[in-house]
Amino acid sequence: MKIKKFLMTLAIPVIAMTFASCSDDDDTPDVNNVPTKFTESFNKLYPEVKTAKWETKGQYRVAEFKQNNNMIETEVWFDSKADRVMVHNDYGENLFLIPTVINDAIVDSQYGTMPWSVDDIDEYVMTGSSFFVIEAEAAGQPDTYVFINDAGQVVKEVTGNIPDITPGYQL
Repeated sequence: MKIKKFLMTLAIPVIAMTFASCSDDDDTPDVNNVPTKFTESFNKLYPEVKTAKWETKGQYRVAEFKQNNNMIETEVWFDSKADRVMVHNDYGENLFLIPTVINDAIVDSQYGTMPWSVDDIDEYVMTGSSFFVIEAEAAGQPDTYVFINDAGQVVKEVTGNIPDITPGYQL
């Protein structure tokens, strides 16, 4: 019994350290490590944002911050010249935060009624295009992603997983 207790006491910290070291997050730990051209560009676009977390995602620098009383998570993507190339807003399940035309498109679709429910709402704004991706779920069904343009038109629906949406993504 003492050996079992000793092994459990030893195993818990080892397991915790293992999971802590498995992060695939490539965050830049300190804003001082981000080249000045990126922080200057960010500060011109978002002077009201005082704290942003920076990451490198592929060839892009990404600033992450929260807005609207922490209800919207925003990522601003910059290319190598520090030009903004994409903004990704994650609204969670908060339908009341999105434009009425998008909300109406969801409510009027099959995904706006039982057994379906909205699990996540994402907005992507890129040069020349912007759209929303609504993740809908229902018990016993695979998740469905509904792509809606700014005019409130359903552009496509994808059942199952979708690829990561990065700058240059085409509907």
